[in-house]
Amino acid sequence: MLRAQPKITRAICLTAWLISLLFNTHLHAVDEAPTIDLSILEERDNLRPFLTPREFVSLLKAEEFIEEGQSDIRSGEHLAKTKPSTFDPNRDVGPIRKRGEALVKSGQEKVNEGQRAVALILTEVSNRKENSATTADERYNFTPLSASSIDEAIKDGARVVLERCWDLDYGSIFFDKAFETIPEGTRPADASIRNSAYDEFIDIDGTRFSVSVPLHFKFAPSSAGLFAFDNASAYSDEKVALLTVHHLSGIDAGGDLLAMQALDLNTLIVLANRLYFIPSGEDVENAPVVSISDEDESLLKLASLPTPYRFSIITDDSEDYSSLISAHYLKHSLANNSSLQIADSAFISRAYPDGDNTILEGLTNAVISLTPEEGGHRIDAQAAGTDRTILIGSMTVD
Repeated sequence: MLRAQPKITRAICLTAWLISLLFNTHLHAVDEAPTIDLSILEERDNLRPFLTPREFVSLLKAEEFIEEGQSDIRSGEHLAKTKPSTFDPNRDVGPIRKRGEALVKSGQEKVNEGQRAVALILTEVSNRKENSATTADERYNFTPLSASSIDEAIKDGARVVLERCWDLDYGSIFFDKAFETIPEGTRPADASIRNSAYDEFIDIDGTRFSVSVPLHFKFAPSSAGLFAFDNASAYSDEKVALLTVHHLSGIDAGGDLLAMQALDLNTLIVLANRLYFIPSGEDVENAPVVSISDEDESLLKLASLPTPYRFSIITDDSEDYSSLISAHYLKHSLANNSSLQIADSAFISRAYPDGDNTILEGLTNAVISLTPEEGGHRIDAQAAGTDRTILIGSMTVD
């Protein structure tokens, strides 16, 4: 590896995160902090399907902070009840009891702060749900961000995907190479794109030392994992993310796309995804407008299942370039506008064709398929091992 990461304790990370959340949401305003209605905590399960991926991560961290506080309270109560033992009846247990009382107090403060953070997140989600005029047919619609150049897109996207990895507690983040897809297939991109991305990742990473380039990295599924690389055993118990930079040339809108994303190294679940439109001329008005319908809110229902599915996205014709671009649009929308778990096994099979790609089928237990139809694509979902297909809706690109 070219870089290594120092270890940071979980407690310090959680505390720093909570302070950041409360500060950024103005709970510590100079004049007076707004009152937070904790009764909304009872609505957690009802609001969960409407959480964005970032909100979901924040919710989990706040709940972890609450659990730490509750653990401190239990430990403190135990210490506060300390009595002299029969073996040492003259022991002064006063200091121990005081430490226990202090631990109970600090634990309760953690619980209170964590509950306020959860309530804040749920309140924001509830307000968005109630006040937004967005309908089910508009929730997944988007237009890719416009960038004047690949370098501009990389500069913007690199920070977003890295911060998402850090939010998810990925302390080790790999970057191998950049890729380019043209109608003839996927191949390594020009070295200038790879170098630009690497420089930006390293610059943003700074003294975290979380980003590194794995040596002799290749797709080689085994009992040890999906990828082989030098010193792989040292990462067997760590959460590792893989950064990908993907240039898609010559789309119908008259320009190129640049996709930047982070995947879990072992599951290929999409952790973060940014998509940029780079016009061939100076007219950014040509950016494609993607419309995705889901009138029955099937995607929300699938996302809220107690045991979530892991989906791959497939097309009826994997060799059709237009369908491949459409699959990227759908992946971007679902990764950013739903809580579905999307595994990007399709990209890995194209980017690393030398490995045994059959292993990728076992990473997911359901598929979302795109089928060409007049004016766009039909979207269906199907669980592995069943013949039953659920019609989600349709997608058009204008």
